[in-house]
Amino acid sequence: MSDALKFTFEAFKQIQTEYKAEAGKDLSLDDIRSMVNVTGHSLGGSLAEMTAKFFGLSGANIDGPGVQAPVQQSEYG
Repeated sequence: MSDALKFTFEAFKQIQTEYKAEAGKDLSLDDIRSMVNVTGHSLGGSLAEMTAKFFGLSGANIDGPGVQAPVQQSEYG
């Protein structure tokens, strides 16, 4: 899970860096969230779903184990 979160965070940083280089201004986290969707299949689907919930993204878990129970735990939020 930590690798999936790190990957997503690094993707956010890259999007912000490239946008600043092209447009000359910074993007907010909310701006970046609107540009990113995550999806995955099987184990990747559960990681995508958990990452989406963690960062407030839209996405899909395709035929993977559900993560509803883990993300309802107080330790997650």
